[in-house]
Amino acid sequence: MSIQEQAIRRPYVDYYGKHDISPFPDIVDINMKRHFQQRESLYRYLGIVPSFLEGKNIIEFGPGNGVNSLYTMSLKPANYVLVDANQKGVDNCNANFEKFYPLANNYEVINSLVEELKAEKLYDLAICEAIIPDQVNPSAFSRLLGNHVKPGGLYIITCNDVVSGISELLRCLVSILIVDEGMTFSEQVDSLTSVFGSHLSTLKAMTRSHKDWVIDNIFNVEHWRDSLLFSIAEAIEALGDQFSFHGASPCFSSSWRWYKDIDTTEDQFNSQAHLNYLRNVHNFIDYRTTCPERSVLENKLLMEKCENIKQAIAGFSRIRSSENFSTVQMEIESLLPMIKDFSPLTANSLEDFLDKITGNFPASKTLKFNAFEGWWGRGMQYASFIRK
Repeated sequence: MSIQEQAIRRPYVDYYGKHDISPFPDIVDINMKRHFQQRESLYRYLGIVPSFLEGKNIIEFGPGNGVNSLYTMSLKPANYVLVDANQKGVDNCNANFEKFYPLANNYEVINSLVEELKAEKLYDLAICEAIIPDQVNPSAFSRLLGNHVKPGGLYIITCNDVVSGISELLRCLVSILIVDEGMTFSEQVDSLTSVFGSHLSTLKAMTRSHKDWVIDNIFNVEHWRDSLLFSIAEAIEALGDQFSFHGASPCFSSSWRWYKDIDTTEDQFNSQAHLNYLRNVHNFIDYRTTCPERSVLENKLLMEKCENIKQAIAGFSRIRSSENFSTVQMEIESLLPMIKDFSPLTANSLEDFLDKITGNFPASKTLKFNAFEGWWGRGMQYASFIRK
């Protein structure tokens, strides 16, 4: 599907506009000192020395309300352009910048679909956080936005995959089982916020509200059911002809190759990162554990199984039949022995989940978990690329 066909479906923009929302952390709820420390840490993992951004030209696509952008602004770029098509997000972004940088004249917030912005100039850094996955054509979308980066410049994107998101997919299944469709949207949000509150409370470093998480990750069905994912491996394949892999968070890639021992026939940074991703993708399934590398074949089978579960849950969400629920349960049960091979802690959480949902369709209106509550994957990964 071409970029022009994005007009058929506008991920995020239509959903946020429909409900008049911008589900991002409210500044009043954030410890800004801690927040800035977190962003600095992220940039360092991505291979960015924060002070090196002073005097640079930066563009950011989909900044939301600009909470994360406030840190980048603090690094004193020469020019900072922020592009978003959600009017509420644009308004909030402007308000936050005016609050924190009232005298600044080096930034501009543009209300536009990011794919419609003309590349009139190239930038030292382009930031594209949490919008490429779920697009109609993530690979083409990532290349399009990458066109705004100058040669030698840096491109920051976020990725996701079915392994890192499987624990959240299981929560989407829970929402299907217990949500009361007779309630209003607001009432449904409040109901599921109450259900998942104890789960989300296990994430001590979480900055967004529980309600915003429910709105963005459960009720945005397009996000978890209808859209494509965009793994780090897919990002490397999509961008590899123009970009070289540079850094990531989580930091999964390493190389013991001597710097003088280069292979001029290939991009060694891309090939090494791609291989390391496939050897370590099982570590994205649960943020609480870090396991030794596995074979590429083992992890490809794990990815295939998680994809089968995703498709089964999607099918059940469309047709809520006992037959489809049985298919979902069977697929999840077959994941259990695969996880036991490398992460007993995760397996214990999955056993708790299976114990609670077994026999609970169509009668379920509430489900109370124990070990499952603390299981979250490394759901969104950051990657940086240098333009060749």
